[in-house]
Amino acid sequence: MAELDAGRVSARRAPRWLIAVLAAYIGLAVVYSAVTPIFEPPDEVYHFPLIDHIARTGRLPVQDPDTIGPWEQEGSQPPLYYLLSAPLVLPLDRSDLSARLERNPHARIGIGAATDNHVSVLHDWHAEAFPWRGTALAVHVVRLFSIALGAGTVAAIYAVARLALPGRPALHALAVLLAAFNPMFLFITASVNNDNLVNLLSAVTLALLLYIWRAGLTTRRVAALAVLLALASLAKLSGLALYPIAALGVLGVLVRERHPWQAWARILLVVIAAWALIAGWWYARNLHLYGEPFGLDRMVEIIGPREQTPTWAELVGEFEGLRRSSWGVFGTLNLSAPDALFWYGDLLSLLALGGLFIAAVRARAQSEQIDWRMLGLLALHALIVFVALVSWTRRTPATQGRLLFPALGGLATFFALGLAGWLPRRREHFALLAAAPLVAAAIALPFAVIRPAYIPPPTVAELPADAVPVDTRFGPIELLGVRVANEPVAPGDSLDVTLYWRPTAHTAEDMSLYVQVFGRALHPNAGTLQEIGKVDSYPGGGLLRTTTWPLNHIYADHYRIAIAGDAETPVQPALKIGWRRFGSGEELVPETPSGEPLDAVIVHAGRVAGAGARLSSGEPVGAVFTGLMRLNAARVEPVTAQPGETLAVDLEWEALAPVVEDFAVLVHLVDLAAPEQPLAQGDDEPLGGRWPTSAWVAGHTFVDPHIVALPAGLPPGEYALAVGLYRPADFTRLPVDTERATLPGAVILPQTVIVEGS
Repeated sequence: MAELDAGRVSARRAPRWLIAVLAAYIGLAVVYSAVTPIFEPPDEVYHFPLIDHIARTGRLPVQDPDTIGPWEQEGSQPPLYYLLSAPLVLPLDRSDLSARLERNPHARIGIGAATDNHVSVLHDWHAEAFPWRGTALAVHVVRLFSIALGAGTVAAIYAVARLALPGRPALHALAVLLAAFNPMFLFITASVNNDNLVNLLSAVTLALLLYIWRAGLTTRRVAALAVLLALASLAKLSGLALYPIAALGVLGVLVRERHPWQAWARILLVVIAAWALIAGWWYARNLHLYGEPFGLDRMVEIIGPREQTPTWAELVGEFEGLRRSSWGVFGTLNLSAPDALFWYGDLLSLLALGGLFIAAVRARAQSEQIDWRMLGLLALHALIVFVALVSWTRRTPATQGRLLFPALGGLATFFALGLAGWLPRRREHFALLAAAPLVAAAIALPFAVIRPAYIPPPTVAELPADAVPVDTRFGPIELLGVRVANEPVAPGDSLDVTLYWRPTAHTAEDMSLYVQVFGRALHPNAGTLQEIGKVDSYPGGGLLRTTTWPLNHIYADHYRIAIAGDAETPVQPALKIGWRRFGSGEELVPETPSGEPLDAVIVHAGRVAGAGARLSSGEPVGAVFTGLMRLNAARVEPVTAQPGETLAVDLEWEALAPVVEDFAVLVHLVDLAAPEQPLAQGDDEPLGGRWPTSAWVAGHTFVDPHIVALPAGLPPGEYALAVGLYRPADFTRLPVDTERATLPGAVILPQTVIVEGS
């Protein structure tokens, strides 16, 4: 009883460290809110229009799949968060809401590795700049409300940990730190999202339930529990997970205290009455409108159900998304924290799991006072929330870790107990160090990851010296040049491309740019090139609009274009660059500065090298040209032929050092008795011009095929093949160093070609 009294006293006076943590949490959450543009957090673009609708009309929407409002599926959510938020925006001007909701058609939603188009809506940075006004102000006001709810959640998690693990202040602090400085929790609580209210109500309800378990039942406590349960069920359907936990907890107390059955009935009536008065009307409304009390069928119909129910193996395959979105995937799930955060989360999880086992064994051996029944209630609640998430995910893609945050109070408590389980009881305060990397990450990520993703491209005074000049215009948009990173990339990697635009006037509608990256021919002698990469975007990776971007600036518009894993290599990519109307696909015709139309804008730049290739058969050659390029080997098929047939000459080349010029390959069939005049030839640029010598990578080998067509009247006899390199401009041959026989600027291949008579 003395311990319980001490707990009651401490409950009235928050420890100073908790006040400091709450202050730090609030300050950091405000930073997350400030660096994240409006409508970029998950579903904020739907949550806020629902708040606006309630504020304007005073009514909840009726969900109709044939007439979907701007709130889309969120109109099917329990309404408490929206009802509380609507009065906050009621006095604010929101007349520009429709303009702020205009979508980015190129948004890479749900792509955690996206390198551009993180924005889901088209932003007017001037209209959204601080000091906020209009819709931007209204959104930030509701975000501040969410942050307040998040602060309450953190405080309630402290109460959960303190009640579940009494007398262990280090673990209380650790649980709070792990929850408050989880970057994903910070990000969500700094957004307009009904998760924030159900997270708070869940944590408070669990704290009250644990308190009832320790202190016993009273009329006031039962009434408070009933009200919290009803409010949670009106905040989000995940709030319903609290009811079975509360039933088990209260039942345990009733049995322990030997209450008569009349007390059981009274409590049940109080809970039912509270639910009926507070939340029942919404469930009855759903039953009337949609034929089922939860509105889930209508929500799924609007979201779009999965084409088929995933198997359990497929759900396990989606665990990666759950794992990452539990710690730090920002934006519309398209802006990921560094992998180090997730590895650390994995480490914490494994250590906590192992430490829980150690703590259980030690508690049994040393008779430590751990109430495993209370912890069991927390674990069961987390399990129910998880099972509900899996059930929902089987109906529609929703594998998001933030949906587990209603159970964050219990999860953080288990993490704290498990991490401390590795340490002696008297040293468990050292477990607080486990939270330090998480706190550091929470502080760094807004500045290192979130903010940079929403900064429009820089402007430059002039075209850089290493850019390829283009000097073409698409209507009022000038393309001055293109810079492609010269570092070789492999298939599956990304090509760094920077486009230098200068707009001279605004367009009547927002225009989309595109860059198509082409590689080698799809098959020998084919005129069609393989498309190995592509990007479609509004300028600035979706951060600029051709209808509003500032004029007469040169924008360095950077993209990382993913190269197809099956790209044929090596190749110097050909980049086709253009502009089109996204809706119709109508392209703007490129023109020269003097106004002459062009068929297309093609830039050859960059290098996709791959792993390299060698001849599997053939003869060694070992000829070095100017000390830079070596012909390692050659294969000739067939070596016996008829006049009019063709020879396939495959050459294995290797660059010994960087080459700054482009050379052509000489392949001549000669009679060594009179080698000055070639009898047939297969001259061409390396790989038909798709791998010029200036792109060659030192140490990289590749096979260069050439075709030599034998003249129909070629006399029978023995002939040789000479191979060399020359400058196309003046046919100057490069000197060759080899132990084999040579002609001026060419090496004689070891194969002898025999031409037979017809």
